[in-house]
Amino acid sequence: MGLIDRLLGMFSKKKPQKRVVRKPKTVAAAKPRSSGAAAAVAAAPSKKVAVRKPRGTGSRATAAQHVTTTDVIKQKEMELVKKEQAFLKELEDEWVRRELELKQREEGILASQKKLEQERLSLETERIAVTNDAPVVQRGAAVPEEYTKKIDELEQREQEMMRREEMLRRELDMLRSQPGGEARLDLQKREEDLKKREVEMQKRAEELDIDEMMRNIEEKMKEEVTEPLKEYVFDNFVIGESNRFAFEVSIAVARAPADAYNPLFIYSDVGMGKTHLLNAIGNYIKEQHGEMKIVYVSCEKFTNELINFLQYGKIEEFREKYRTVDVLLIDDIQFIALQQSTQEEFFHTFNALYNAHKQIVLASDRPPKDIQHLEARLRSRFEGGLIVNIKVPDLATRKNIIEHKALEAGVTLDTKVSDFVARYIQADVRTLIGALNNILAHSSLTGREINLTLVSEVLKNMWPETVSEVA
Repeated sequence: MGLIDRLLGMFSKKKPQKRVVRKPKTVAAAKPRSSGAAAAVAAAPSKKVAVRKPRGTGSRATAAQHVTTTDVIKQKEMELVKKEQAFLKELEDEWVRRELELKQREEGILASQKKLEQERLSLETERIAVTNDAPVVQRGAAVPEEYTKKIDELEQREQEMMRREEMLRRELDMLRSQPGGEARLDLQKREEDLKKREVEMQKRAEELDIDEMMRNIEEKMKEEVTEPLKEYVFDNFVIGESNRFAFEVSIAVARAPADAYNPLFIYSDVGMGKTHLLNAIGNYIKEQHGEMKIVYVSCEKFTNELINFLQYGKIEEFREKYRTVDVLLIDDIQFIALQQSTQEEFFHTFNALYNAHKQIVLASDRPPKDIQHLEARLRSRFEGGLIVNIKVPDLATRKNIIEHKALEAGVTLDTKVSDFVARYIQADVRTLIGALNNILAHSSLTGREINLTLVSEVLKNMWPETVSEVA
């Protein structure tokens, strides 16, 4: 009996479940140790005694029991799901086995029918030959016994062939009417659907030219190497007491890549000039050593490229791209701690470049020790080089930055104006430059002279709480 027959039997005949009634257990009463005082106590009228519930009873115990019961139910559900999956797998295997068996039997029947057809043709040929060789018999004379015997033999063979044909036809009809036949037809339909989908996909691939798309994607990924931003150079970096050390170290690295300080780790709050120094290093090296391969990239772009290369199965090209550079400049390296796979890849990239005596410069908004979720092996490598900090610019540096940026825009500011802006915009350098750009824009569009009145009006819209102190 096959699995299908057993399953049909299971679903067609359900046995009623017997209800089991459990008898309560009888607990024997404890006998008193003596018939004296104990008996007297037993004979005394009973009093209600408050029984203290043990800890864990009540709502907490009920909640615990509920949690335990829920866990048991979930476990049972998981077991049922596993059993159902195993049952479906076994059922599918049984269908496939039975389908193959039916297919083999069908092929055998069709082969027998073909053989029987050949025998019928042979029989007809013999019948024609016997008819042609029939002797001429006079009316009333007996037919020769040999001829009659041949005719009878041919008729018997024809009847046998008809009987075999009927048997084969019935067997084939019965075979195709079985459940396995339906499964076979279903599998054939699925196979036809798959072939149609394959043809459609091939046609779609020809329309889209997948190979050309893949080549374009590969070329695009290769061309995504970012060069240093040309507007950031050492000549337009305003030096002050807050950033002098970082500037001198950056100059030293640019003059002797991988010989001075490797790796160099620059950190500060946002808008203090990290990106400026990072690009200035790359531009100086590019100017002095044009043959060197220099890559400036943000940590976010590094991570996105890694994901894209992995998605298209081009991880070796990614490694070739980043592990063969002479100078690697990565901005916002603190974001590398957000992805474990990125940390793993960058760790090996760092080692490959460092061991090959290539320069690595990193910029972050915090020191390595404060980057959360950063692997210890990466933290130790970051701290193995030189770590420099850019502090908040002092008043003199802020004033120099304002006047320098104004001169780059072709405007000479009055000393009182630059002093006013520097005193009351004590945020980062980027915010300071943004305030100056707003002042220059208002002056250019309204035609007004840049003086304390105009500056006060512009800054009042941006930082009213700050300008109110000046008023």
